[in-house]
Amino acid sequence: MGVTFVRGLQGDDRDHLKLVATPKHFAVHSGPEPERHAFDARVSERDLRETYLPAFEACVRDGRAASVMPAYNRTNGEACAASRTLLEEILREEWGFDGYVVSDCWAIGDIWRHHGLARTVEEAAALAVRNGTDLNCGEAFLSLLEAVEQGLITEAEIDRAVTRLMAARFRLGMLDDVFASEDTETSEDPQSFHAAQEAQAPLSPPWRTKSPYRAIPYSVVNSAEHVALAREAAVKSIVLLKNEPVPGHGYALPLDRAALRTVALLGPAIDDEVALLGNYHGTPARPVTVLQGVREALGEGIELLHGRGCQLAEGWPNLSPVPAGALLPARGDGAGLTAAYFPNAAFEGGPALERVDPSVDFVWRGDRPLPYMGLRPFTVRWTGKLAPEVTGLHRLALRGAGRFALYLDGRQVLLGENPHEPMVRVVDVDLQAGLTYGVRIEYQSGAHQAHAQFLWATPGQAQVEREAALACATRADVVIACLGLSPELEGEEMPVTAAGFRGGDRTDIALPAPQGEFLEALVGLGKPIVLVLLGGSAISVPWAAERVRAILQAWYPGEQGGAALADVLFGAVNPGGRLPVTVYRSIDDLPPFEDYALEAGPLGRTYRYFRGEPLYPFGHGLSYTRFAYNRLRVEPETIPADGEALVTVDITNVGEVAGDEVAQLYVSAAGEGRPLRELKGFTRVRLLPGETRAVTFPLPASALRRWDGGWRVDGGAVTVGVGASSGDIRLSGTLIITV
Repeated sequence: MGVTFVRGLQGDDRDHLKLVATPKHFAVHSGPEPERHAFDARVSERDLRETYLPAFEACVRDGRAASVMPAYNRTNGEACAASRTLLEEILREEWGFDGYVVSDCWAIGDIWRHHGLARTVEEAAALAVRNGTDLNCGEAFLSLLEAVEQGLITEAEIDRAVTRLMAARFRLGMLDDVFASEDTETSEDPQSFHAAQEAQAPLSPPWRTKSPYRAIPYSVVNSAEHVALAREAAVKSIVLLKNEPVPGHGYALPLDRAALRTVALLGPAIDDEVALLGNYHGTPARPVTVLQGVREALGEGIELLHGRGCQLAEGWPNLSPVPAGALLPARGDGAGLTAAYFPNAAFEGGPALERVDPSVDFVWRGDRPLPYMGLRPFTVRWTGKLAPEVTGLHRLALRGAGRFALYLDGRQVLLGENPHEPMVRVVDVDLQAGLTYGVRIEYQSGAHQAHAQFLWATPGQAQVEREAALACATRADVVIACLGLSPELEGEEMPVTAAGFRGGDRTDIALPAPQGEFLEALVGLGKPIVLVLLGGSAISVPWAAERVRAILQAWYPGEQGGAALADVLFGAVNPGGRLPVTVYRSIDDLPPFEDYALEAGPLGRTYRYFRGEPLYPFGHGLSYTRFAYNRLRVEPETIPADGEALVTVDITNVGEVAGDEVAQLYVSAAGEGRPLRELKGFTRVRLLPGETRAVTFPLPASALRRWDGGWRVDGGAVTVGVGASSGDIRLSGTLIITV
């Protein structure tokens, strides 16, 4: 997956990069998130080599990634951003990496502030550059001149880093206008750049021709082809976890529109585009929420009832834009807030536009109040009065990309800043009905996105939403319960106070408590229920798995997610996604988060070592049709340590509709420390009803190598299995390796 992603980002031109792909975080980084700036991930040499490094090695060797980003944490005592072991010995010397290394933001400062591996910022910056980090996100490298003067690093060592960075700029076409000429010759042939490219001797120097990617027109952004591709990607990622037979009606899914009069779509994020996108994303032009997608798919003649039903998590109530009825402008009539828009980043001069905004609920795309908004920094100041209708504890929130602050009666109660993507900040405030409170919101646009929302949750709101949703379910023929997670709960350094979450990490893998309780209430109504799970990580729902008819894992499906989900729910598309993770039954099945050993705890972790019974195994995924596996062939059955076998199996669609099967090749070999099973290949094949196709997997003996102070291939018998998941091996054979 990583190799394909890298190649797609960087393009296929010999000499130029479409952009630089940067696999991260190198290496041994998963958590705990709140401690990452000081944490030391201790790992055995075997786990390091066999588990934590292979994906990076593939991205570098096969994908030719032009950049790599180290982790914040230490690995075995070395700060990853200044690790000679990782950055020089493994990345460059062993793998032949010839790109540049870039630190994560302020990671170099961690070396001396938190890891204690340097006494000063100059020492930290010098240590990082000497050991292979070429570019710094942050301020530490501003100290490199002083580091040279202190004798901590040489000018030649800095030149080495600069050369790598300039090489990338040439390959990106950033200096085409300086060096490109019609006869493909140039008088400016920097020796340092030429030296950096010696590893790519067969390629022509990138500065001799202009980058073909400069010709890509802006019209491709949000083109019809790209929108269709986003929908296809979302559809193919959706995993059908459960689909129960319904006597006399086939299976629970797909839903038969002809048999439906009323559908209830319920869940806290059904109409929230944030739940489509996960962490780190752009602003889609026309996102399709789950509610919009289902409404469009149902069309006329079927009543759609909908509601949020429950809080996203305990301590994290649903937030809605503060309505115009609760806002009074600073001057003038009407409802809302007085808005002053400034064409600069510091509220300087007079505003370019003044108006009353009924609410602060803006994700600016093509509907910007001023034509240049988003092309350069701008600021907005909203002022007025907040007039609550009920007395009690209100949760006030700002969500935005950039920098924002909320003042209540002149006192700052919220402050937030995130240059990467929209973020949310919340505060709980006691407000009294009948009173008004002075409101001032100051917003400075972000570097990439323009997004500002003033949100709240009012006292008693959760109970009102629950009762309304249950009333909808009571009237419906079928209930689609769309539950799960949100990037406001799980993600990077999230300031979440909800139960079950800590600094972006989840402290439990179960469905958040309010959603679990709501689902139990829905089941108690006796209605047919389809459960849809949103989220970026595995969600364990053993109670629901025994009681609801169908379960779909939709992840964060992207801008076309609502349309894609509706395609699957109503049978326009047959799902074929498979789980890329194991869904455990509970955290009791897992060792401590801080322990990076694969065989840690009584059961081990990941599908390769886990000895327990998962709720859903790695690779699991169902279809609206059925597939049969026949005639497994391993040819030849005996190979040397440098040889390769071909594993072939016949797959037949024995159902009544066309569908995709993802055939998976697993191997098992005896020996101390060996995994129970390992995925060594998979392929997605589309078959019509009754169609049979032979699927072949190459299996080199080198794929079975293991680390023991160096790589080696052991001789002996290897069990080869092909099936529909790591827990559903249909056919097995034997491969003999001789050494």
